[in-house]
Amino acid sequence: PGALGIYIDNLYMGDAKEFAAEKKGLTVLPGTHVVEVRSGDAVLTSQKIYVGGGVSKTITVPIN
Repeated sequence: PGALGIYIDNLYMGDAKEFAAEKKGLTVLPGTHVVEVRSGDAVLTSQKIYVGGGVSKTITVPIN
């Protein structure tokens, strides 16, 4: 199986394993964003989130 990529608003952010292993975070501008996990061109899961200014949000992505 190929690597799982994390995408925010259609932009590649990195490998999902790196985020999980390092408990790595991302800084995004306040507003609504689409967070996806992809394997190649296939979208495995997609979540629309709203992030307010100065707020930290944890997202758990279920993967089978």
